[in-house]
Amino acid sequence: GFIASHVVKILLEEGYDVHGTVRSLSNPSKVDHLKKLKGAGERLRLFEADLLEPGSFKSAIAGTSCVLHMASPVFFKGATLENIVDPALKGTDNVLRSCALEPSVETVVVTASTSSVYVHADANFDPRHVWTEKDWSDEKAMRQHNSFYPLGKTLAERRAWEIHGDAKETKGTKDALAPGDPRQNRGFRMAVMNPTVVWGPMLQPKLNISNSWVLEYINGTHKEIPDGHRTVVDVRDVARAHVRAMERPGARGRYLLMAECVHWKKTCEILRELQPWNKQIPRKLGSRPSTEQRTFFGTPPQHKTLFDTSKAKSDLGITFRSAEETLRDTVTSLEAAGCAPKKPSS
Repeated sequence: GFIASHVVKILLEEGYDVHGTVRSLSNPSKVDHLKKLKGAGERLRLFEADLLEPGSFKSAIAGTSCVLHMASPVFFKGATLENIVDPALKGTDNVLRSCALEPSVETVVVTASTSSVYVHADANFDPRHVWTEKDWSDEKAMRQHNSFYPLGKTLAERRAWEIHGDAKETKGTKDALAPGDPRQNRGFRMAVMNPTVVWGPMLQPKLNISNSWVLEYINGTHKEIPDGHRTVVDVRDVARAHVRAMERPGARGRYLLMAECVHWKKTCEILRELQPWNKQIPRKLGSRPSTEQRTFFGTPPQHKTLFDTSKAKSDLGITFRSAEETLRDTVTSLEAAGCAPKKPSS
């Protein structure tokens, strides 16, 4: 995956032995770029595993001291309870149960999302509200709007905390684990990363969804600029946060990973600076989004999303890159991958 590839790169660079999982070892798009990383030949071992297959992660987890659970279904169109929410829950159950049963595991780091923090806040909420790790998305509202991807992320994170047994991190749900359930475990330290939309350079050959949103503003897909804001964070900072959470014994609980909140108009201005010859980058500001669009990710786009990432900065020592730097490196990566239009030869 997009983030996981960067995590593997950092771990290998720092001398760790790494066990990685993929659905198919015979799929070159999933494994070849990892095998080319420096140190992979000596210290990277790949296993086949399926989120929905109980026990399939047992071999990969055996003998490890830390597990980073980063896999989860990611798509929006055609999402349902059955194809995205259920797999997210089953995958969390599967991986964390294996962690609970493996005596060597001391630390677990889970990749969640701001989708479990501020999706479907009321459209008329106070724009001065500052989002922190204490906030949770509205499960009822997500069900009403059929917002199944953020619902899956929210329920999966709650389940992770239930399995871990840390009642302070979740209010609990109707599906909460019963006392004494064998999936519950208090034997390992756990930290959960909650990144917002992640942009940045790609290591994997296949275009990821979040970077495709940048591509759509330079390849002519969008003719107008949305009148709204978008919070973003760099993939390299998200990956580093995962590794720091693994390494630092004091890292516990949730961590909001957000670098900047930028208006799409500013985003397109940066893109025009990066590709001044590209006439496909929109200039016209579109109309105000509908109530449905405004509430999908919580914060009405007309207001900047206010957030507090002091916990990540203090506990993990993270300094977030600017949106401009992230966009520059994203576009460079898209060009190198052959996805983005390149400057025509004169």
